[in-house]
Order: sequence, then structure tokens, then C-alpha cells
Amino acid sequence: MYNITQDAVRRAVEKRMAKYVEINLVQQDGSLTLTVVDDGQAVKSTPNGSQQDLDMRVMRYRAETLGGEISATRDAEGRSCLVCKVPIDPEAAPFPAMS
Repeated sequence: MYNITQDAVRRAVEKRMAKYVEINLVQQDGSLTLTVVDDGQAVKSTPNGSQQDLDMRVMRYRAETLGGEISATRDAEGRSCLVCKVPIDPEAAPFPAMS
């Protein structure tokens, strides 16, 4: 999850010129959910194989390696929202669940 977070923030700041990035990490119901929201410029449609496409493929590969999934959308306010959800074993978690 660390590398996915790092990639998402780098992509927002360097590629899409975001001035605001919000990172949330929540452990709930046997999964860990990472949400990265930013105010960067919309990603334009580009030919397959572009750097932006490669960034998402790398993050998707990392999520799938952990047994999870990742999606990128824009919210009603035009912000980019990347959500990555991976299953975890609560018994093996290195930190207690927060309520």
C-alpha cells in the first residue's frame, strides 16, 4: 500500500499539477482501503502505452498482487479520487483497529 500511495501522490503532483492531496487509510471489515483525493488537472485520454496509462497499470498490478482492486474517478466537485481496497487478516495487523 505504501508504494501505491507514493505513486498516486507523485502522479497527482508531478503529472497533474495538484495543489491539494488528501490521503485516507481505513481498516474496516477485513480490508484496508486507501483513498487519495486531489485537485489536479483532469487526465486527458491518451493513446494506450502513455506514461499516465503506465502509472495506473503499475498501481493496478500492485493492488492485484495484494489481492485487491483499484479505481480512479472524479467526484462531483471535479477532484480526482483514487480508491484502493485490499483484504487483510485482522489477526495479523501490526496495529490495533481504530474506532
